[in-house]
Amino acid sequence: MSTLELTQIAMFWAGVSFAGNIVAATAKFEARQIQRSILLRVGHHQFRWLGRLELALVALVSVWGFALKEAFALSLAAAIVLTLGQQLVLRRSLAPKGLQSGIARRSVHGLYVACELAKLTCLLFYVLH
Repeated sequence: MSTLELTQIAMFWAGVSFAGNIVAATAKFEARQIQRSILLRVGHHQFRWLGRLELALVALVSVWGFALKEAFALSLAAAIVLTLGQQLVLRRSLAPKGLQSGIARRSVHGLYVACELAKLTCLLFYVLH
């Protein structure tokens, strides 16, 4: 176990975050022939599975960092906290049976997107420094 391997895991995590949560999440809405309600259900499943992968990466990074007996970089710790907030709090509010108010749902969605961009920034900062 080395810091280099931890950096590689963080790089993989950044790739998952960018490709799955940003690119694919918006790209599916380009399919105009598919009903929006179906796209939203696909998105729900997509984020559930990506969330599971990201929680596994959080566990891996946490265990790896602990095994290295090094202090976590603030940027990596922030990415972990942001992911936990997204997956354990915000995503549940965005689930089909979550918030009913359109305004509340948009606010939580905006917060989720802001957390996603902040997490990606933290991961890239960790990888590049």
